[in-house]
Amino acid sequence: MSADTPLRTPNFYGREHELKQMADHLKPGQPGRTMAVLRGLGSFGKTQLARQFQHLHSKHYKSQIWLRPSHFKPMEQGTPLTDIVLHLNEFRSRVLLHSSTTPFHHLKARLELETNTEWLLVIDGAEDFPTRYQINTFLPQCEHGTIILTMARNDRQLRSVLDGQDIHVGKIDATVGAHMFLDKFKAEYPKNIITPRSK
Repeated sequence: MSADTPLRTPNFYGREHELKQMADHLKPGQPGRTMAVLRGLGSFGKTQLARQFQHLHSKHYKSQIWLRPSHFKPMEQGTPLTDIVLHLNEFRSRVLLHSSTTPFHHLKARLELETNTEWLLVIDGAEDFPTRYQINTFLPQCEHGTIILTMARNDRQLRSVLDGQDIHVGKIDATVGAHMFLDKFKAEYPKNIITPRSK
């Protein structure tokens, strides 16, 4: 696994509303093409939200691919799409394949195959792609598959070319935050926890 591929946190808190929005729109397990754009400030948990959705619905996707802008580097000025090579990680049938080097246009062509419809593509940090490339250039042009993009900036121009459900990822509520704090405190300082005595 490459160093910049996000690990799924074992302690995921809250976000039931956002996960329901994603499931309602992306319709895992049903035919057709769907897309969701997770938008919110940095460090608000967009990446982990995408990973949690991937985890919860992995049985519906035979192939799951996670891309970040760093997977496309280096891309110099004027680099044709046919010369772009990805260093990507892919889950197939819930098994992580060895990190591989794949020409971008080969991957896109495979996802566009009519015989390959059950896939999930996550593009994490979509606004960080070089502006000389249109984001739509990187999206498979087909009537099947599920796409999730995460964006930290409220880039109206970028969002305008994306035909996806816009899902706002804001701060977690106080109750969820309190549970997070208490669980972390218990894990780090177990001897400081006072348990009530039984009568």
